[in-house]
Amino acid sequence: MTHATTRAFADEYARHGSARLPGLVPADIVRRLKSELYSLIRSAHSADQKIAAFDKVDGSHDRNPLFLDSGRSATVFHEPCALEWAGRVGIEQYTEAVARVGHGLHAFPGAVRDWLDGSGLGEWSRVTGRHRPAVIETMFVRKSVHSEPLPPHLDHTYLWTDPPSVQVFWIALDRADRTNGGLLVDHCGPVPGPTHRLVRHADEARLVRLPEPAADPRTRHGLDALTLIPCDPGDAVAVDGLVLHGSAGSDGTRPRDALAVHVVDLDCEWATTNYLGHMTPYEL
Repeated sequence: MTHATTRAFADEYARHGSARLPGLVPADIVRRLKSELYSLIRSAHSADQKIAAFDKVDGSHDRNPLFLDSGRSATVFHEPCALEWAGRVGIEQYTEAVARVGHGLHAFPGAVRDWLDGSGLGEWSRVTGRHRPAVIETMFVRKSVHSEPLPPHLDHTYLWTDPPSVQVFWIALDRADRTNGGLLVDHCGPVPGPTHRLVRHADEARLVRLPEPAADPRTRHGLDALTLIPCDPGDAVAVDGLVLHGSAGSDGTRPRDALAVHVVDLDCEWATTNYLGHMTPYEL
């Protein structure tokens, strides 16, 4: 971190609520992370883990214990099409339909945790105003050649603190552009607040509508209103939890893998009604 690089990052984040960090992850670490992703997928397939589909439209998982307990594990989540499988499928078909693996990769030893220890993410997060940054959610996110776009959303909807503090460091493990699920971000900056919040009550989590005064017209915009941020393997983008972002679909030619690291400020109050329940933070 040079002074000039830090200043440029801080200025971009202050203007847009997001900022790029080119080459944050070295090539050898990118390879290790991808290797861990596919090792976790193979392990889940070998163990015949129950299929859990991830709904990218509304994020609501009702009473799915695999989702509600995933903050302390590396659970494999598939595209909804996997629910139609009749019996066990081969590893190639199983892998092709994987949507994400998470949400607690930081909670146990492995490539993700090893990288976090020397990543410098804590320093970059402090530059954006977080005083005690801690990783709260980690996941590998995949775009298969058949994946649909991920609609615009706010991470504060799912990881609520008071005041809002969540931010994501989205790290490309492959070249990511408009043809294979590149990251799309609203460059107009943060909105006042989300229209909904994912709330956990005992053994279920549901999206609850919030009062309109906190809403912003942009929360009803589509992906065409967002700006593509092309990334090479190892590039990262920091996005504030009140900045709309999503991802493009795939044109059917290339899959895309990424790592999403969600950070909160431990000086802010964590809502125990978040889907993760009681947090398992990894302080940076």
